[in-house]
Amino acid sequence: LLIGVSLLLMVVLLGALNRTLHGVIIPLCIGAWPTLIMVGVMGWVGQSLGFINQVTLVLIPVIALADSLHMLSRYHEELAGKAAWDGSISRADQEQAIVISLKNVGPACFFTSLTTVFGFLSLTATRLSVLGAFGRMAGFGVVIAFVGTILWMPLLLLLVKDPVVTNPKHGNSGALHKVLRAINRLT
Repeated sequence: LLIGVSLLLMVVLLGALNRTLHGVIIPLCIGAWPTLIMVGVMGWVGQSLGFINQVTLVLIPVIALADSLHMLSRYHEELAGKAAWDGSISRADQEQAIVISLKNVGPACFFTSLTTVFGFLSLTATRLSVLGAFGRMAGFGVVIAFVGTILWMPLLLLLVKDPVVTNPKHGNSGALHKVLRAINRLT
């Protein structure tokens, strides 16, 4: 139930935030990658999907989605700065936006992933073998999530033929933007 509800929430939030098909599909693929690898490795080493390890089936996709959303957001920012007067983007501009996004967001994703991995691996110091196994698998999942984001995100973004570029001056009039602006002011 938790996995199904979290997946549904991911789809709804990705759709509301990105408002593009590739803005939903690409992060979902990036989130599925480490989960499938991690479950496969768990089966390969004979580790059961116990009560504690089930948390990783929700936790790892969320971590992967966060990295992919940072990358996607930066990619869209770069595209908006390169768009022609009619909103069109050349393939060269698209490739350059991907490279700039990786350079700017990649190090931040690396260090957040690294600290998260060390946090999970610190659980191996406990005497509870179940908690130690969880820490190892969750740490492994975060590593795979980072590698997947850095490896697959640029390749998947290259598959997007005509990325939609909205003018920041005109694209911020929706209800979601108004709610987020009000929360920002309150904060």
